[in-house]
Order: sequence, then structure tokens, then C-alpha cells
Amino acid sequence: MERLGTHAAPQKKPARGWMIPMRTPLVLPFCIAVVACDSGKPASTGPLNGSISRALQRGMTEQQVADVSRSRVPDRTVETTCGKETPKPFDCKVYIYDGALRAGQYDRKLTVVFENVSGRWIVTQWL
Repeated sequence: MERLGTHAAPQKKPARGWMIPMRTPLVLPFCIAVVACDSGKPASTGPLNGSISRALQRGMTEQQVADVSRSRVPDRTVETTCGKETPKPFDCKVYIYDGALRAGQYDRKLTVVFENVSGRWIVTQWL
């Protein structure tokens, strides 16, 4: 005597070559994420902080800094008063390029300090 539902209908086997193994859906997103995070390019577009630092010179304008950084936008820009503990405090602007792992190596933080001289922001120092 045969029970109902005990016979499974024959299943077709999918054609080989187009199937992805079951474990791949977990591995594939991981691999895509790793490639996206470390594509061999710097984390932010533009040159590394070290190359910007080497190109800087005292007296450069903001436009000249933009030129040597290939128009890379700083991570932060701060306008403040510098030299508050000196006899002559002055207005200053600070460009901050954060340090990060870029192109497989650590790219140190770069801070560029500008002073307002006769209405023009010029580089006075960088750290």
C-alpha cells in the first residue's frame, strides 16, 4: 500500500556553468567590499598628504595650494584667531587633511596654516 505524498516528483537538475555555489553569496559581498575599500587608490581623491606637504612653500596662496593638491578638498577648514598668547594675535585659516591608510600605507595628517595678509590668505606654516 502506498501513502500519498511519499513520492517526490522528479526534479530537473539545472545546467552546469551558470550556477553559483551556495556559499558564494556570502563570500561575494565580502570580496566586493574588500575591493571597494582597498582599490589601490587613496581614500580621498587627489595626491597623498606627503606629496602635498613636500610641494608647500611659505607665502603660497590658497589657489597655489589648490594647484599643488590637484584641487583636493581638505577634510576640515577652520577659521580662527591664532597666536592668542602672543602680543599680536592674528586671523588665520587652517586646512586639515586627515591621516588615513591610503594606497596600502599610512598617510600622515597634514595641517596647513594660512595668515590673512592684506586680504589674501597665505601659507605661513604646515605640520
